[in-house]
Formats: sequence, C-alpha cells, structure tokens
Amino acid sequence: MNKNIQILIKTALKEDIGPGDITTEATLKKDKTIEAHITSNQDGTLCGIDIAKKVFETLDKNIAFKKQANDTEKIKANQTIAKLKGSAKKILAGERTALNFLGHLTGIATQTSKYAEQCKNAELLDTRKTTPCLRTLEKYAVRCGGGKNHRMGLYDMILIKDNHIKAAGSIENALMLVSKQNITSSGEGGGSRTDTTKHKWGNILYHNKEIELECKTLDEIKEALKAKTPPDIIMLDNMTIPQIKKAIAIINKKTKTEISGGITLNNIKQIDALKPDYISTSKITVSAPHHDYSMNIEI
Repeated sequence: MNKNIQILIKTALKEDIGPGDITTEATLKKDKTIEAHITSNQDGTLCGIDIAKKVFETLDKNIAFKKQANDTEKIKANQTIAKLKGSAKKILAGERTALNFLGHLTGIATQTSKYAEQCKNAELLDTRKTTPCLRTLEKYAVRCGGGKNHRMGLYDMILIKDNHIKAAGSIENALMLVSKQNITSSGEGGGSRTDTTKHKWGNILYHNKEIELECKTLDEIKEALKAKTPPDIIMLDNMTIPQIKKAIAIINKKTKTEISGGITLNNIKQIDALKPDYISTSKITVSAPHHDYSMNIEI
C-alpha cells in the first residue's frame, strides 16, 4: 500500500483515538476477543475495503479481517462485506475510522457509477475539487465507480484556464508561452511535445504532456484554433446545450473536446449525445453522499 496512505490511516486513527479509547478501556478486559461483521446499509458500489482492513491491521496485526466483497463490486443493503475476529479493544477502537473511509469512498464510487452509466460516447473524468490530502483515495474511488482521472495535480498536465489567459494577455500569448517551454533536445524552441527535457523553472519533465485550453465563448474557441500551436484539448466551460453544439461544430475534430461545468444527472445524457471526447465534473467527488455502513459484534 502507498506509504502516504499508510500515514493517512495512522493520522486518522490518532485523530479519533487520541491518548486512548476511554470507553472501551473502561468496559472491556484486556484479553477479550470478539467476532464482528461490517454490513452495508444500502445499495452501492464498494470502495475502500482494503483501506478498512489496513485500519485494523495498523492497530493490531493479529486481527483477522476476511473480505466478503471487493472494490468495484455492486453491493446491496444488508450485505456483509467483511468479517473480523480479534482483540475487542482494538476492533472497537478502529471501527469508526474504518467505516468513515468506507462510507466516504463508497459514496464517491457509487455517485461516479451513476454518472458513468449515462456516458455512452464520452469518457467521464473527475477534477481537482477533492478533499485536501484525500485526493489519491478519492480519485481511486472514481476509478472504482467507472470514471477516469483527469490530472492528479498541477504537475502532470498543462491546463490553461481563464486566469492564465488574463495574466498572459491573450489565448494566443498563453499558447505561445507554453509552446516555448517545450524545448527540443537540440535546444530549439517550439519543438515536439513528446520530448523529455528539464523545465527551466525546476525539475518538471515535459514528456508527452497534453495541452488543454479552457474556453468560455465561441470567439475564444476560434482564437484558439487560429493559434500557431493550437491546444490538444479544448474545454468548453459552463456552456449551454445550444452553445456546446455550435462549439463542437466549429472545432470539427481539430482538437479533442471536454465539456465541464453544470453537469448533472439530469443533463449528462443529453450532453453525452453530442459526442464530446470527455465530460468532467466535480459532482462525483464533492457532492457524493456518504454511504452508510455499520459494524456489529456477533453474539
């Protein structure tokens, strides 16, 4: 498991347990062992089962955690997804942290699956609107739900947004400046995007980085297409259905298209029918309802 995720789990346990679980310490004997099961209280798409397992293993490596279902599986209400056996004190101390991870990640996977099921033409993408320090897990949950990940951060893709354009002066200037950073191996500017060279600002490597440009109007799209080095992808941001139709016709497959902003379960099918390459939305992460789980001791 990723080292950062292990640190996250330890931090979450420390947050909840603090100096000690005083209720469990007061009510249970040290050598008390129990058997328990984790149950889903509603239908959904499972995500986080291995995280939950790691929570209990972090507290006590001797806790037996047997999965009854795997991530990406469709689960039903009242379905047991895991069985545990071991120290009562450790199992009860890890209960809430494990269920919190499960509930949050399953919620995202379930929400994503609902959106992904509506996409027959476009790939469904997430965004960088994630909970700080939980991005890796939340983007994993998106994949479990049938979506795909957009850029992980500011370092793995060039995405020119409205503030970049304002700061650069124009779309043409922004694209030109980006192009100049793609220095060829011979040292000449404006080279291939597939070259691997050190960025003059640090150790960022350019290697087949796609360039995406956010456009809010049809005029911005036309300006982008006329640029000496047009983008690989044009993002149509917060456009109406009629505007999207016109925009896709103007682009005419000269670049890939991504639709973003205002995507809901009520309109995503209609947008997908326009056959863009991608549809991106933060609704699958920031608006995903928490999935309800419970853990019960077997008597």
